[in-house]
Amino acid sequence: MSLQGGRLERVHSLPVALNLLAKEASAWESTKGQDFEQECRVVPEPDVFQWQLEQTNVHVQTYMCLPLVSLSEFAGVGKCIASGSLEYRTTCWVDQDDREMFSPITLRRSQDGTTLNVYIPRAQSTAAVQTLQKLAANARSTNHHQCQCADTYRLMEFEGVCMNLKDSLLFKASHVLRSCRKSVPTFMIESSSEEVKLHLPESAVENLLTVPNAARGARDLSVRLSGRQECVQPRPCTVTFSKRKRRWTGPQLVLSDESNRVGSVSLRTQPNINAVWGVAVVEELSRLGVNFFFVAPGSRSTPLAYGLSRVTSIRYFMVHDERIAGFMALNYAKASGRPAAVVTTSGTAVANLFPSVVEASSTEVPLILLTADRPSELRDSGAPQTIDQVKIFGRYARFFCDVQSPIDAIPLRSVLSTIDHAVMKATSTYSGPVHLNLMFREKLAPDPTSWDHVKVLQGLDEWESGGRLPFSIIPQKLDDRDFSYEVELFITLLASTNRVLVVAAGSLTDQDAHAIRSFSNIVQSPVVPDVLSGLRFDRAELKYSRISYMDQLLLVPEVFNFDDDFIALQFGERIVSKRINALLSRSRRIVVSRSEDRFDDDHNVLLRIRASPSSFLLRLMNSGDLPLANGMQDLAEVSGLVRDFYKESFTRELESNGVPSEALLAWWITEMLPDDSTVFVSNSMPIRDLNFFGIDSKRLKVHSNRGANGIDGIISSALGFMVAQGRPVTVVIGDMAMLHDLGALHEVQQLKKKNLRGPAKADTKGEPGLTIIVVNNGGGGIFNFLPVAKHEEFLTEFFQTNHTVSFADCAKNFNLRYSCAKSTGDLKSWGSDPPKESFRMLEVKCKSLNENAEEHALLQKHLVKFLQR
Repeated sequence: MSLQGGRLERVHSLPVALNLLAKEASAWESTKGQDFEQECRVVPEPDVFQWQLEQTNVHVQTYMCLPLVSLSEFAGVGKCIASGSLEYRTTCWVDQDDREMFSPITLRRSQDGTTLNVYIPRAQSTAAVQTLQKLAANARSTNHHQCQCADTYRLMEFEGVCMNLKDSLLFKASHVLRSCRKSVPTFMIESSSEEVKLHLPESAVENLLTVPNAARGARDLSVRLSGRQECVQPRPCTVTFSKRKRRWTGPQLVLSDESNRVGSVSLRTQPNINAVWGVAVVEELSRLGVNFFFVAPGSRSTPLAYGLSRVTSIRYFMVHDERIAGFMALNYAKASGRPAAVVTTSGTAVANLFPSVVEASSTEVPLILLTADRPSELRDSGAPQTIDQVKIFGRYARFFCDVQSPIDAIPLRSVLSTIDHAVMKATSTYSGPVHLNLMFREKLAPDPTSWDHVKVLQGLDEWESGGRLPFSIIPQKLDDRDFSYEVELFITLLASTNRVLVVAAGSLTDQDAHAIRSFSNIVQSPVVPDVLSGLRFDRAELKYSRISYMDQLLLVPEVFNFDDDFIALQFGERIVSKRINALLSRSRRIVVSRSEDRFDDDHNVLLRIRASPSSFLLRLMNSGDLPLANGMQDLAEVSGLVRDFYKESFTRELESNGVPSEALLAWWITEMLPDDSTVFVSNSMPIRDLNFFGIDSKRLKVHSNRGANGIDGIISSALGFMVAQGRPVTVVIGDMAMLHDLGALHEVQQLKKKNLRGPAKADTKGEPGLTIIVVNNGGGGIFNFLPVAKHEEFLTEFFQTNHTVSFADCAKNFNLRYSCAKSTGDLKSWGSDPPKESFRMLEVKCKSLNENAEEHALLQKHLVKFLQR
């Protein structure tokens, strides 16, 4: 085979082409020439042309969909179907020893599938050639294309596939491939002259659902399913693309028994019209995917409670306090990605939901509020337990409807349509809480009373007998913008300087985190991760540069010069650190956020892009070569020194057997917890200490209520996470926040008994548990770090909230295993041999408020001296 005019001719398969190109690239790498670019003609021998990449020692750590495949119709990047061509850019390859090989190699395959082009810039020659050699060594011809995904790899709604499907079913699966390092799922692509098939085995299928396109009649679907993620059984499935019709068809999903039932609840047999409405409300929400209800008992909400008892496809949990129910539902929705519902009676019961509604609105978490009310004739009449519930949550609710009392003259379909619209508003792009205020007249109990079946059920024959579809199907619009204008502006700003910081703000999704890692590798800019970003606590071997301790670096002017011009690329909304926020106020700032709200309290944002970080970054990385932004890489190295300093300091303190400091406790918690632990942390000092002192080499999932930053509802919130995930949660909570939510210990006791109700199957597998770590410093420790601390008498009188509460007695009253750590030796003992009980409380009696403030200041002083050396 000879090189002719820059082309290697008559190659029969991609593996052969790759090997030849790798050989040529190896010879080129030893020269002093320009950039390398070669093309190879590919003439497949059989009609069916397939290729396999076995990713054993090498895996793609990227967010640009599939690795290189030999299918011109399914290229694996965002523009593949629209153009029919292949452009695949590697971002980072990792060998079997987890060593990074950064290689901006570009592989292109022509639209007719006959030419493979390789381009390698001279600046990255060695790493890129090694990558090409590894790619060629692991490729060979076969009858199928099979690929193993990296543990950091997930498809985001089949990006590059579903966004181009305008006239067919959208196959939507936000997590189609599980991210699992030990058991890597595989998928298979099979190609012929007529069609392309994507095969997903059982192990790779997770929560699949079909979303009908508005142009196709929803009633024509062979799979009658909408929003019922939990009803899909993980079975092998196939997605097929017709080359002739250029159309994908969705998988034939296998539904569980609950979703296959036709006419699951008979409305005609219900005893009275209140019962009909109660059953219909719950059933419609169930069909829309709202399958978990947190219920606070009350008389006026009896019809809704009756509905919960009759619909067998939902689960519910009885809560004695509406405020607790609200926070549990909020964080159930946050953890599961599906809206949860809260059911309350009338009066102040509704007002008790306000804190959780504010938090849900601020963090854009979908929440369905079902509040019972007196009928309209009893308003403003002095009727007991009656307040003005109309729009009680004001601007914090995305939607409100004052649902009329059930009467024969009102067709039930009007209620179902309202529910469908409410859930759409709750789960739309600007998601959040919605409020349905349902008025009920007596008789509230399910006692037989005649009602007009014909009038009430008019137009519902198909709904009653048609399976699990909701009354109104409102497909959510996919964000199919190409962001061309935003990308152009973004790249222009990025090219203006190489001093760039990528800032990962709080509450990013897994897809966002993966995209940020990949982008950071491409532009070689370090990431400044917030404690809630999903990137602050990560495995040490993840090979992207992090500045986990930027807060500390900002204490030393010699390390970071504020006067230097730099760009901050902020992905997400809120940031815990006050110093980092101050740093961003001095930058040229770009914010990429899915929120409609403004996060610009310093009024210095130059470019604000409203999109999910993952969607925007995917399009950005597919747009072409990006300028390098590696001018701040040295900060990542200095950040590593801070980690070493803390390890030495806190290890020494841990061996001292003295009274533990709050700083040590934050470091110890992150050191003690195993990888993949879920942590829910209270606001005030605990989240600040975890952000400041926590070790960054553990992979922890840290959550908090950072919408309004309140300290109420912390235990309740953690319980919501635990119920949704079905796995243990560790709560780090201050003593004041603990006093705010002591009532939630009753719900801990109920969940300890596994007192979840409803015949539906559990949402997740696993054994739940709750570890409550109470940071007891005597109350109000954060105020010792604020300017008011200089006024000691004023501070003591109005801010330090000393208490004498015995948390040991609290734990005993609610049957929790209790331990107390009064010394660092106690911490070591508990960490090495924790109690076996799944539900337990550890109270850590820390240094006094003044001692704690002095300890923080002294540690900070020693760190500054260490960094100045």
